[in-house]
Amino acid sequence: MTKQEFLSMNDHSLLKPHLTKKEIMEGLQYAKDNHCASVCINPCNLDIAREVLEGSDVKIGTVIGFPSGAHTTFSKVAEAIVTAGGISLKEFSPKTMESKLVKGLYSAGEVLDIDAFTGGYNLQAAFSTGYVAAMHAVHGDEE
Repeated sequence: MTKQEFLSMNDHSLLKPHLTKKEIMEGLQYAKDNHCASVCINPCNLDIAREVLEGSDVKIGTVIGFPSGAHTTFSKVAEAIVTAGGISLKEFSPKTMESKLVKGLYSAGEVLDIDAFTGGYNLQAAFSTGYVAAMHAVHGDEE
């Protein structure tokens, strides 16, 4: 395997919180020049990564909730929001959390298409749907 083949299958990590802007830009340019599969970068450096990697085939990844101190206020707020785009709620019975398509399949929490700000709402949805799904998975309709 050549160096180029190896790099095209690997991530170039730039997560150290003490990296300077110059070091980050150099690392991004290295990933671009060597056609790395992706870079993993702190959220506060996403704009720089988009700029440097524009037009390249290098994918950009980031971390959330990583206690490095290298997060912007905006990224912290974004982390506090449940990600939308899970399994459609229409596919599950709200009474049992059982799939309407696959008997015996139960789902709960953030795998469902629930979108809300924090403040306990997403945790409440996870706990409530988890409880309902578990009770019906174990006990069925006997209550």
